[in-house]
Amino acid sequence: AVRACLFDVEGVLTDSGRVHALAWGEVFDEFLLRVGERTNWPFIPFDRRSDYAAYVEGRPRLEGIHLFLASRGVQIPEGRPADPSVAGTAYGLARRKGQVLERRLNERGVAALPGSRRYLEAARRAGLARAVVSASTNTSPILELAGLAPLIDERIDAAAIRDEELR
Repeated sequence: AVRACLFDVEGVLTDSGRVHALAWGEVFDEFLLRVGERTNWPFIPFDRRSDYAAYVEGRPRLEGIHLFLASRGVQIPEGRPADPSVAGTAYGLARRKGQVLERRLNERGVAALPGSRRYLEAARRAGLARAVVSASTNTSPILELAGLAPLIDERIDAAAIRDEELR
């Protein structure tokens, strides 16, 4: 009765979650340092494990930004999608994270997790459709870097989630 398999990318098919967490850490730490300099608030760095898991992982970028910053008592305006990466808005931080992630992906790459390729190949041989769902805007490049893109039939990524108003 099974006709398809649905997968997450980060932590299920690839190790890309670590690169996302590093990129968010760089962006949030830079931002929080600037806020601290202006306001004399103590700097509490972004914890790449616990803060990433609690506030950012699996969420749309803007939601993760607002949730994490609220945990530090910081509110910023939403801004606009065209905001530059230096803007002190959620869209600005999201753009900056995309830039940092792209750089880190090029530096470090990502790998398929053990067994993921074999499982996807077995599912294909069994005639099952294979799809991924990820809140990342970088789903396709991540699958390409991990060498898994040819084994995936459908992708639901951040753009599809936004355009189709999915949760």
